[in-house]
Amino acid sequence: PGGEVSWVWTSQTLAALPRSQTLYMSGNQWSPNNDLNPAKNWDYVTGLVGFAYETPFRYDPLKDKFIPWLATGGGWTSKSAYTMAIRSGVKWSDGQPMTAKDVAYSYNLLKSPTHPQHPLFADTGLKSIKASGNKVVFTFSGTPAFQEFDNYRFNVAVVPQHIFKSYSTTDITTGNLSNPKKIVGTGPYLYQSGVGASSNTVVWKKSPNWWATSALGLKVGPQYVVDIKNGTNAAALSNLLAGNIDLFNNFAP
Repeated sequence: PGGEVSWVWTSQTLAALPRSQTLYMSGNQWSPNNDLNPAKNWDYVTGLVGFAYETPFRYDPLKDKFIPWLATGGGWTSKSAYTMAIRSGVKWSDGQPMTAKDVAYSYNLLKSPTHPQHPLFADTGLKSIKASGNKVVFTFSGTPAFQEFDNYRFNVAVVPQHIFKSYSTTDITTGNLSNPKKIVGTGPYLYQSGVGASSNTVVWKKSPNWWATSALGLKVGPQYVVDIKNGTNAAALSNLLAGNIDLFNNFAP
């Protein structure tokens, strides 16, 4: 029965969206579609980070290579200071420019002891993060925990200060931030519909103004991406074989 509810909803969505322009995926989302907090990576709505919010770097584990993203580069300027250069020309989905201040703000949120990513400050020796022009300077005491710090270069979502400043510290560290109107990101997709505790499907729509199209020559494929809350592996497999979904990452034959 749990799977049947999910797939009835999918049939309705199939009729509403052009199939040739829509990627249907499932498998990752088991919990309700009501957590929009990018810090809670075990619980947030699938696509929130990546589709909407982005990170300073991406990482290719096969090549052990950092890929500049919202940052154009970075390096250790001394034994205790790392400087990150922030990409210019990037805008939030509401049209406001993303700046180094947004990046510094996003990382400084991790100072709170209850933030899920607080080990950045607790375990690496990091003492301060400051924006200067288009750069963000991370200052450490003693010998930095280099490898652990590297992990946070590609795992912290950059969020808009002008939106997040309205949230309390408790909201940001432990809340769900469940208002979809406040999903203002830099990524290739915009939130369209589906957030809610009773929802089985979240729909993302391609952004017409993604910065990486001009800056990196990247093109977004599907006009829509639909993530379906996983009901059962059996239901997912039958729909995968029928061509109703394109990607499912939990089924193990």
